[in-house]
Amino acid sequence: MKTIICACVIILTTLFGAATALADNATAAEPFSVVSQDGTVVFHFNPHHSPDLPTTGLYQNFYPHESVYLIQHPRGWQVFEDGFFFTASMREFAVVPRYPIEYGIEFFAYGERVSGYTVYDLVENHEFLFNIDGFYVWWDSLDFDSGESQLTITTTDGLRYIFDIAGGYAVYMSASGSLGFFVLFGAAILLVFAARKYFAVRKAAQDQQHIGIYGQDRH
Repeated sequence: MKTIICACVIILTTLFGAATALADNATAAEPFSVVSQDGTVVFHFNPHHSPDLPTTGLYQNFYPHESVYLIQHPRGWQVFEDGFFFTASMREFAVVPRYPIEYGIEFFAYGERVSGYTVYDLVENHEFLFNIDGFYVWWDSLDFDSGESQLTITTTDGLRYIFDIAGGYAVYMSASGSLGFFVLFGAAILLVFAARKYFAVRKAAQDQQHIGIYGQDRH
């Protein structure tokens, strides 16, 4: 009983947090720079194509700072620093937008987009694909193994993916997320029945207590 209630509370809390985050979607992506582990290259992100900043791309981290590759992307690209996942060389990377409209994850190599998965590709049970103000909430947890250049994502319907950043594809996907839907649905039904039984037993006990008090008064 406590486990079921806790699970429901966690789900509601997750959705509320997602809604709160998405409600703040007026926040614009900001420029940032990331240096490679060996210090030889640096990635600059210029989301608004500011002329005062380097064009988005990878550059040598030493004079004359020549570009290794540049990226053409839409102005105001809503991708934040925590949504970029690089290989050690930074020649390949994945992007997970904070506010996805269509693509949940995209892969790039040497500045060129090589593949991508839409939110509908990633979430099998669309009952668990939440659209809030035009943006999608599709994942529950995310973990990046920089050593293996692999990104593990668990979706809102319980699917688990492992993506290879260098290859630009999913190397593993767990069993159907539909099972998670039925488990959650069954848990909700059990919660309702348990609550009804609890209140029925409580009411019967109160009625019995009232009868006992009434009988004592008559004596």
